[in-house]
Amino acid sequence: MMRRASSRRRGATVAVLAVSLTAILGMAALVIDLGHIYNCRTEMQNAVDASALAGASGLHISNTEARERAVASAASNTLATEAVALGLSDVEIGNWEWSSRSFTPIGDEPQEHQPNATRVIGRKQGLALFFARIFGRHTTGILRDAIALADSGRCRGIWWLEGIVANGDVITDSYDSRDGTYETGVKRANGDICSNESIVVNGGVNVRGDAMYGPGGDLTINGVANEIWGITGETCCAVDPPVVDATEASVTNNNDTIGLWLDGCDDRGCDGGGDPVPGPADRLNLVADETVTLSGGTYYCSAAKVLGLASIRVTGPSVVYIDGNATLGGAGIINETGDPKNLIIYCTGTQVSFTGTSDFYGAIVAPDADIVLQGTADYYGTVIGQTLTMLGDFVVHVDEAVVADLLGGDGDVAPILVE
Repeated sequence: MMRRASSRRRGATVAVLAVSLTAILGMAALVIDLGHIYNCRTEMQNAVDASALAGASGLHISNTEARERAVASAASNTLATEAVALGLSDVEIGNWEWSSRSFTPIGDEPQEHQPNATRVIGRKQGLALFFARIFGRHTTGILRDAIALADSGRCRGIWWLEGIVANGDVITDSYDSRDGTYETGVKRANGDICSNESIVVNGGVNVRGDAMYGPGGDLTINGVANEIWGITGETCCAVDPPVVDATEASVTNNNDTIGLWLDGCDDRGCDGGGDPVPGPADRLNLVADETVTLSGGTYYCSAAKVLGLASIRVTGPSVVYIDGNATLGGAGIINETGDPKNLIIYCTGTQVSFTGTSDFYGAIVAPDADIVLQGTADYYGTVIGQTLTMLGDFVVHVDEAVVADLLGGDGDVAPILVE
């Protein structure tokens, strides 16, 4: 009887051992294969992240260049000891919109604006498993993706140190005057609006670029139609504003090339014409229909006022130092070259008002000034100030060449991941 009982116990032990081994093998399959799958997903994610960044860095050249860079970058990464192989069709070109966090792919047909993002999709079918084969599962698949913006996270557009208030619609984009005019060149998505404090828009926004504000600040949009091709958030600003010092220009300048065009001008204005920079104060004061022509060089005045139908015409590369406040209205500052790099206005004052009706091509750099922009003009170039108040709709086409000259970087591209 004892022998039969012992045999039964041994048989039960064998059965329990068999069940236990099956459970152990199952757990091993789960742990080892899940770990393998996790590692492969991580490797694929690293590959598509790097690929999307590489692709975005080539968008400023062409969509083809973006795809080729993305594929080459992926191939430098491995998944399960093999190089990650992507096809050109795995790299999508399109536009990223921040508020909806949506990527919209485009075809290869010409677009009004250069696309601002790449999405890379990495696929791996038939990834071999180990212990899961015991249960009839030999392979699995991996699918990961990443989206990168071509150039975001830096203030490369228009910038105010202490806030922006816009009482109208805000429309921005960018181009590079080194490649042609706005009409003939490539329209890009670096029309950033940036502040170290808050941004308030009492209208709609159509920003082809970032909308960045400072720590503790916010972005408030009270309009209906809102679209931002870039990033928003507390990310501004790692760039120091240009230092404006008019001391040298006050001594060495090309004011004498302006000439005495008629007599009768004093520091209150011109009655019948005269010296446009009259009196010991070196104040520029144009009223009625007077016109000053800047043919190229460095110009200096201790304050500037352009009213009525008066205008300043620029026919050559000019740098203007205003060592005080400025009211620039009338018929406007007309840069006849159409190249924003040919007109840089530096202002040391605390108040700048710009109300001209002519389109403005150039840069206004007044880091200590409260700037008021009003009128129907489009701005080609950039504006940098202490605060900005926009009365009416504001349309700016940022010239990346001017920004590179003022803030450095010479057009370098800094892609970032957004998904």
